This record gives sequence, C-alpha cells and structure tokens, in this order.
Amino acid sequence: MPLPRPQPVLVKGKGKAAEALRTEIDASPLLLVANQAEICVEVQDGRFVFLLGERPLGAVRFSGFRPDRKARDTLEHLAGYLNVLNLAIPNNRLGLEIDVELKRLSQAATKDKPGQTEPLSVENEAVLLANGRNLVIDVTNRSQVPLYIYVLDLDEEIRLAPLHPASGYGKPAKPGEVVSIGYGPDIVITFTTLKGQKESIDDLLIFGSVNPIDPAPLMLPALGEKRLVVNDLFGTGSRLDRDLRTALTGQVPDAATALDPQDSWILLRRAVLVRR
Repeated sequence: MPLPRPQPVLVKGKGKAAEALRTEIDASPLLLVANQAEICVEVQDGRFVFLLGERPLGAVRFSGFRPDRKARDTLEHLAGYLNVLNLAIPNNRLGLEIDVELKRLSQAATKDKPGQTEPLSVENEAVLLANGRNLVIDVTNRSQVPLYIYVLDLDEEIRLAPLHPASGYGKPAKPGEVVSIGYGPDIVITFTTLKGQKESIDDLLIFGSVNPIDPAPLMLPALGEKRLVVNDLFGTGSRLDRDLRTALTGQVPDAATALDPQDSWILLRRAVLVRR
C-alpha cells in the first residue's frame, strides 16, 4: 500500500502554543499543516479545541509537560481513524466478492435452537436499529477462493474496535460459505447510542482477505483516551494487515518484505443508525 496522504489540519490561533503545535504536526507522518481543512484546532482560553467539520470533538488544556504533544497525539488518533474509515480497496485482480446482510436478532441462539432474526428498515443508506438491540451480520463468500472475514466498527467517539472474529485470526470461509456473526449464545453484538444522544451512527467495515490478519492491535479507544501505539508495521504480513497498520501509523514496512502477488482483500461498508 502506498503511504496515505497526511490528513490536513488547520490551526487557528497565534502565539507560542499554536506555533508549537504546528511544529508537532509538521513532524508527524499522519498530519499536514494546511490553510483549509476538515480537521481544525482552535487555540483559545488555554486550550486546544478540536473540530471535525463543524462537529466539536473535545479539547486539551495547556497543563503538564508539552501539551502540544498531547494535542498531536489526539490529532494522530483522529487521522488514523479517518484513514481506516476511508481505506482504498486495492486493484481486485483476483475477482474477490462478498455479500453482506444485516438483521436484528430477535431471539439469541441456544444450544438446542438457532437464533431468530428480523429484517431492518433502511434510512439514509443506513440500517435502523433500536437502542439496546442486537445486530447480526451474515457475510457470504462469493469468491472462487477461501477468504478470512473481518469486521471493524468505527463509532462517533472516534473509537475503532474489531467485532469479528472475537479472538485470534479466525478461519477462512470456503467459496459459497456464509459466516454468521452475532447470533449467540456466546457472542451477541449490542448497539447503544452515545451518552446524551437520541441517535448515533456506527460505520462497519466488512473485509474479505485471502490471508489472515492479527486484528488485536488494530483498535482505538474513544478520542482523548490513551491509545495503543502500533509499532509492528508487518503484522501477519498479509496485504490487509499491512494496509491497516499503514493507515493507523502513516508508515510502511521495510521494502524488503515483499507482498505475495496472490494476496488481496475486498471491503464492503455498511452504516448502522442507532436510535432511542
């Protein structure tokens, strides 16, 4: 994967704090100082205030050692999130294909009975799910080769979390096989609105990959919380694992670690509108 373009950042403000932040942004592989940008930092009243478009995302106060570095860390968190959200699919020379169906779990599976589901209505290209309800995801491998299936959830708190598999690398789905996620009894996927909001949107990224990835390090907490720094740019060595790690870090593995030409991945995006 080529390096992602650095995310432009507009810093509004003057003085030492603003200049120190611009210097930190210039030193980041994920960020770029710009005169116009969707990501904006307003330097005001002893704080760095972060905005994405017109949406406020929080603030960092000028306290402790090097608040400009804390602000840079917040911006890199946001940049990595946006890079993953907008990940570009590689050339699909292998003809990879998956189908995805989202439904509501009306009754979880037991040891004796399969789970029961109901269809979901669609609103503004997102499936509508009531607050506190459970979602199931059926992924069908329509390719001619086995595919590992992975699901990532990105929410409005700039959080990134793997939803499937629950642990490990998972196992490949054969051509024509359906991977059913969230039916229970062991694992159900419950969606709730963010605190104080009547509705919120989660973006789901559903991947089919020829080779496995290690999804455990590929996560972000809510913006402003301490995040795990990804130091391993290689992971399992698969194209998807490398691409995700590059998106989060703005860096690529050593060029000597060549990619398998028969390795690739496909992606479908789905949105879940959760409403009280």
